[in-house]
Amino acid sequence: MEDLDLIKRFSIAEKVNLLVRMDYFNAFNRTIPNGPDTNISDSTFGEVTSEGSGIINRQGQVTFRLEF
Repeated sequence: MEDLDLIKRFSIAEKVNLLVRMDYFNAFNRTIPNGPDTNISDSTFGEVTSEGSGIINRQGQVTFRLEF
């Protein structure tokens, strides 16, 4: 999975800044599969039959911070 962070600082006054931060998790919305079936007696031996657990879809958040 790829995560992306974008940060931009805007100067408002001499000692006042606005920081805008955008975070994207799983930016390309990739699915990570589980490993292949290792039970040699199964008909699906060697095949990937399910997605990994705990995989999140693409998510993002924006943060604004005023620094003075």
